[in-house]
Amino acid sequence: MLKRVLLCLVAAAWVAGVGGAAEADSAARAKTMAGLWQGQYHYPNNKRPPVPFTLRITATGAANFDGAMSEPNTFGDKTSDVLTADAVGYADEKGFVTFLKKYDGTGGVDHVVIYRGRLVGRDRVEGTWTVPDSWSGRFEMRR
Repeated sequence: MLKRVLLCLVAAAWVAGVGGAAEADSAARAKTMAGLWQGQYHYPNNKRPPVPFTLRITATGAANFDGAMSEPNTFGDKTSDVLTADAVGYADEKGFVTFLKKYDGTGGVDHVVIYRGRLVGRDRVEGTWTVPDSWSGRFEMRR
């Protein structure tokens, strides 16, 4: 499943980067995404309180970026107070942002979450997160 999700992200990033002006705009968007973001994700129907997170993004070329995420441990085993994850994603020329969060095993958590949102201005992203074949909710993050 992870390979399929990664292939979809790579294909979408390639499509977003096709064409001179579109590629330049996408690269500018990826650079715009670079930096430290603070956010929170919400569970469906408010089943649990919102979970705050931080995401440090580095632009990696064209429309692509990498990131490192951390959040309080609200659902893993109690071997760690914080859950950490790697992120990889892209920002297209229309302001859509998609990234994959892969928990690294801290606190016994190692699943994948897909985030899809829209860049609002230069300092806010709003959208939805999805655990494949499971559940989803909304998120927002700000610089």
